[in-house]
Amino acid sequence: MTDTSVPTGRSSEPGEPPELQPYSDTEYVWEPHTARMPPVRPYLRDAWDRRYFVVAFAKAELRGARSRTRLGEVWAVIDPLFQAAIYWFLITMIRSSPSQDTTYRLTILISGIFLFTFSSTVVSGGGRSIIRNKGLMLNSTFPRILLPATETYKGVLDLGPYLLVYAVIHVMLGGPIGPGIFFLPFLLVLQLMISVGLALIFATLTVYISDMSNLLDYIMRIVFFTTPILYPVSKLGPAATTALQVNPFFALFACYQAVVTGTVPSGRYVLQAMVWAVGLLYLGFRTFVSREREFALRL
Repeated sequence: MTDTSVPTGRSSEPGEPPELQPYSDTEYVWEPHTARMPPVRPYLRDAWDRRYFVVAFAKAELRGARSRTRLGEVWAVIDPLFQAAIYWFLITMIRSSPSQDTTYRLTILISGIFLFTFSSTVVSGGGRSIIRNKGLMLNSTFPRILLPATETYKGVLDLGPYLLVYAVIHVMLGGPIGPGIFFLPFLLVLQLMISVGLALIFATLTVYISDMSNLLDYIMRIVFFTTPILYPVSKLGPAATTALQVNPFFALFACYQAVVTGTVPSGRYVLQAMVWAVGLLYLGFRTFVSREREFALRL
């Protein structure tokens, strides 16, 4: 079901003189919901008009989560670095051959964890955004896409420090800088599109499937280990490479590996990442917007 707002006249109170009747300029009309898409341009215009809500809400949540710690914003960078240190220790302990160049492996590992943390923030946070804000959903009328957009903005705010810290680490490690660096902005846009598309899909599923919020952690863990972060793409066999391409992040992170190791991304992987980005963003937007008018009844 959905609600629309229409002008109305004065409301009457029993025994109240007409001249003292309070004026109400909004009336909520509930209509049967269908899964059809609403007019997209008015919907996006309405969401854009409320963009300052997204900025303020995201900053308030980040400040609230970190305001009681001494290190504050530094924790956003410490956690990915700590993960990278653990995985590096495990890799060096179980690796049978020490021939792989340390700088090569470290640049792939650290950059991959930083970049995947950004997507994990967007997908996990966006996927739970409707459930987490149940009270706001039931008491306010606004484009629901603003809630996943808030989680996306939170991820973008953390991405800047990630890239800055990694750039320093890359230089300290003596990592190569090649022409592939010019692909980085484009790859970041593709990553944002993939992450937002998945966030919108999971945000819709968590409303309809009660266990999806818990399953999301396991799904993202599987996606992490099937994304080329802990291992170079060049070390995979043909069968493994083909099988792992069902992961929407595989081709994208294969491109990132080329960039941080000083080479140019493969055209095949760039094209695959573009297809995933456009396809998931379209599917996620259509799924979410066509169903959002029913969310309040499912919560």
